Order: sequence, then C-alpha cells, then structure tokens
Amino acid sequence: MMRVKISNIGGIAGPLDIEINKGVNVYTAPNAYGKTSLSRAMVSMLTSEIKPEDLLNVFSDSGYIEVRYNDKEYYRRIRRVKNKIAENAKLIMDDKRALLLSFFSPENKLLNQILGGQEQIEWFISTTAEIDKIKQIRTNVDERLKILKEEHEELKGKYKDAVTIQAEIRTIENEIEMLKKETESDRLINSTTQSISVTRQNKLAELNSKIEQKKKELLDLQTKHTKLELEIQQKESMIRPETKKIFEDQLNQINEELQRKSSLKNETEIGIRVLERVLDEIKDAEKSHLDTCYVCGSHVDPEIWRTRVDVISSELRMRRNSFESVKMEIDEMLKKRDELSKKLSEFENIKNEVARLKTKKQELLNRMESVKEQIGELERTEKGDGRQV
Repeated sequence: MMRVKISNIGGIAGPLDIEINKGVNVYTAPNAYGKTSLSRAMVSMLTSEIKPEDLLNVFSDSGYIEVRYNDKEYYRRIRRVKNKIAENAKLIMDDKRALLLSFFSPENKLLNQILGGQEQIEWFISTTAEIDKIKQIRTNVDERLKILKEEHEELKGKYKDAVTIQAEIRTIENEIEMLKKETESDRLINSTTQSISVTRQNKLAELNSKIEQKKKELLDLQTKHTKLELEIQQKESMIRPETKKIFEDQLNQINEELQRKSSLKNETEIGIRVLERVLDEIKDAEKSHLDTCYVCGSHVDPEIWRTRVDVISSELRMRRNSFESVKMEIDEMLKKRDELSKKLSEFENIKNEVARLKTKKQELLNRMESVKEQIGELERTEKGDGRQV
C-alpha cells in the first residue's frame, strides 16, 4: 500500500490525502478537479524531468507531494521565494523514461503518435530499453577487438621474423664450427672461405631486402599519421569552445522562456476553468430566471443573465485562444530545445572521437619509432657483415 499527500500542486489547491493499493486504482471526478494534477504529481516522484515550477499551484507560495512507500518517506517540497522556485526533494527514482512509461496525457509523445494513427513506435522501445546505449557499447568493444587483432597479427609477424633470424644465426654458428675443424687442409680452408663469402653476400642481400621492406612499412605509417593528423585538425575545428558557448547560451535562453511560458499557460488554464465554472452557474441562473444575484444577494433583472453569459463567453473564447497560442509557442520552443540539445550531444561525440583519434595517433608514433629502431639495427648488422666481406 502507498499513502500519498498533496497540497497546492497544479489544480489541487487544498490538502489531499489518499491511499493507493497494489493493482489497479481508478479515480473519477469532473473536469478541472485535479485528476491530471494527481497523475503528474505521482509521476514527478519518479523523474526530475517534471520541474518544480511546473508542479506548484500558480496562486500558492508553497506546496508538497509526500509519499510513504515500503515504510520509507519520499517527497518534493516546493517554495516560492522572491519570484524564484526552491525545492527540497527525495525521489523514489529518477529516470526520464518514466514520462513515456507512466504518464499518459495529451502532452505525451507516445500517446500523440498513437492517436495520430502512427504505428511506428520503435523509437519508444529503443528509448525505454536503452538499446542505443547497448549498441554503442557493442561498437566500442568491436573497435577495441579489431585493434587487438591487428596488434596480435603484428606480434605474430615479429615473432616469425625472430624465429627465422635465430635459425639463421644457429646455421651460421654451425657453419663456423665446421670451418674451424677443417683448418688442417688449405684446400678445405679456401673452399670454406669462398663458401662463407657467398653466404655473407647472400646475407647482405637478404638484409638489404628487409631494410627496404621496413622503410616501405615506415613510409606507410608516416602516410597514415599525416592523414590522421589532418582528420584531428578538421574535427578540432568543429568543437571550438566559443561554438559550444553559443549553443549553451541559446539553450539557457530557451529554458528561461519555457519557464515563463509554462507559468503563463498554467495561469491561463486556471482562469479558463474559473470562467467555465462561473459561466455554468450563470447559465443555470438564466434557465431558472433568478432575480437575485447568487454572489452578493442583491436584486437582479432576469434579463441581465443573458448579457453576462455573452460577456463571459466572449472572455472565455479570448482566454482559450490565448491558451492555444501559448501552447503552440511552448511546442515550438521545445523543438528548438531538442535541436540544441542534439547539437551539444554531437559536439561531445566529436570531442570523444578526437580523443580516440589522438590515442590512435600516439599508437602510430610508437609503431614508427619501433620500425625506425629495427631499420637502424638491420643497417648496423649490414655494415658489420660488409666489412667482413
């Protein structure tokens, strides 16, 4: 069982104390009696996406939502201090997906899409299940696995070269031992000397071939490094701090304007409800031909009720038109806010990509240094063998 206490939240002006049992709970009430405010209050305990300024009753300086669930206390306590909203909150959870899964109203994106006849809701499943996040993790793992495979292949090649060189060294050492044993014969010495000379010449040719291969490998690495450097410069030019500052300033301006428009919307909505109620009472008075004002008790000409109905109806139309206009402005600003948020997200993605490219660049530099050392070692070996020939 869950106990919920609400006061001065949305259209709920007075204290409300209810119990919600496990399973399906149904609450019925006439229009403008606070059903939507109750739903929004309960969903606001699951996500901070519903801001305190969108919860507090526009005519109140303080309000609260208090929930006791599983013997634990949760709350959102809101105060208006010098035209600013302050809040002290302890939520049951904080997940923006709660807006999609729990709060069905004309403002809900999923509900609007279904009522509009659009059946493609893969985005809803993707958002609530965090599929995009899992896909990104999978992509990162695949990229890392690819790098590890490349490094593994490179190490296999180096190991193969080392084994080959060790075998060649052992062969040469065996040949030298054989030559030492054959020094008793001049013929054998001359023959052996000639054989060694040929072997060293072959070795020099082989060393020259390896040096050329390593130089080609080094040139290829340098070309990749140059391309990578240009790509990094290009992406860094896209993430200048001043560009991000412009996006953030625009986003802050839109959020401030959204707050103002939301307050105006709530005020207009409350005014419409008040006028609707007054209009209903005046219409009832007209039908009953009352000759006494139900507000002040003074005598009233029954014909005056029609005039009052016309005046209030006109005012109500104006208020409704104003409400729709503000609502359209809010929708447009929400679209602009989403666009700016997307740009800032792309900004961070490019920033992360630059960091990844810089890491790859450092890896290329390390490999280039390794190849240079190998070339140097082979050239020193070639010079030593050349002097012996």
